[in-house]
Amino acid sequence: MKKLILYVVLAVVSFNMFCADPDLFDSDATPSDLGAIRASDHQYEEYTMPYNNTTNIKWMSFPVLNRFTNGSTTNSNFFEPIVNPVILDWVDWKVEDNPQMRMEFVNSVLYNGEESVTTPVGYKVQLKNTVVDEIRIPTPGHVQGTNTVLHLYKYLSGSTTINENWLGYFLPESATPFEAFSPVLDKLTYIQTQYWSMTKMSNGLWRTSSSNPTINYGDMVVVKVSQDCNFSWENSQPVDPKMVKLAQNFDYTEKPDYLPMYIEFEGDQSLELPSEIGIYVNGICKGATVVEGADAQICVYLDANEQISAENSELVFWYNSKAQAQNRMRCKLTSGSLSQNHDFDNLYYSFVVSDKTEFEPIIPLTKLNQNYPNPFNPTTTIAYELAEAGLVSMEIYNLKGQKVNTLLNDSMAAGTHRVVWNGTDKYGRAVSSGIYYCRLITKDRSISKKMILLK
Repeated sequence: MKKLILYVVLAVVSFNMFCADPDLFDSDATPSDLGAIRASDHQYEEYTMPYNNTTNIKWMSFPVLNRFTNGSTTNSNFFEPIVNPVILDWVDWKVEDNPQMRMEFVNSVLYNGEESVTTPVGYKVQLKNTVVDEIRIPTPGHVQGTNTVLHLYKYLSGSTTINENWLGYFLPESATPFEAFSPVLDKLTYIQTQYWSMTKMSNGLWRTSSSNPTINYGDMVVVKVSQDCNFSWENSQPVDPKMVKLAQNFDYTEKPDYLPMYIEFEGDQSLELPSEIGIYVNGICKGATVVEGADAQICVYLDANEQISAENSELVFWYNSKAQAQNRMRCKLTSGSLSQNHDFDNLYYSFVVSDKTEFEPIIPLTKLNQNYPNPFNPTTTIAYELAEAGLVSMEIYNLKGQKVNTLLNDSMAAGTHRVVWNGTDKYGRAVSSGIYYCRLITKDRSISKKMILLK
């Protein structure tokens, strides 16, 4: 009996000593494994969900996952902080040559919540536009092995449709795309992240921008290949992390995907480069970029079946160096300088700016553009311009002159803006088909446009 008591006392003392010794804890503040040697160091990550922007879309991957606790990587558990019908819009992902999948709520029922999150796969996450607070997903676990083999496929399984390979980048240090994909670069035809892309024009020649594209820890990368192949991420020459600078003087809506438009400046070296460039299609800004050199790329978020042409599109150059009344110039797109390209079956646009390109100043005006699309069902975009900053209201009226909804009532900066109406009244109820009027009200004028809702 005395021996048994002694053993219990020694066990308690040993446990207390273990708990008191900070060296016996892992870096994520969890106790070290008792009676075992850890296969690898624990890590702790907090994946920040997008917040406080117009679309709340984020392309991302998850290098650290808890792969040992049963059920921890199940979608509904891993994404638990955002799995709420008022927070989550959808989560998209795609595994190797399988079809794209989506987790979302349909009639308050969560679909594909039982699927599992994996590190080698890239994810697109979109929260509701009403989410304004930062949301974090914490996870202790282990980082993916740096030598993990990734499989790339040319076609979707069982078809001749070109496949998109959605990859997660899990190496701790950043890399250039040429370095990261060096083992299979000759087999790649397209590389795309959320805010930059590279399109192969011919063997050894790629179309990209001058902004030194960089792949960072936790990025999602989409690639297309000319033949099936395998590789592991390469990073023998790491570079400093670099985030893409986003345009601040254009208002547009991000979408889950985009087409690249590459802008090249050539000819007279005295040509002043703009600070930012925006692309307008049918009077609505579809994307913009910061100019960092003689080549720039715009991510163009087109609607279904929408195309860029010299007839329906224009570029707007923004110059920080000019006076406010002269800081915007319209650049005309001509068929001779605008190209729609299909290199290696990858669609992209390109435009050459030279000393012969026609420019004209944009005189600040207050105007309300026609909504697009029109007719619409149930969502439409309403673009407007302000000659000067001030209080602005945008209201929707029906044919009887009754106010249906107030879309905007706020102080806005001078320039181009846009508002999306989802066809609901001020109580959030869907309105019926018919004719409605959008009214823009500023301190010195009121402008209206007729809109048609068809269901």
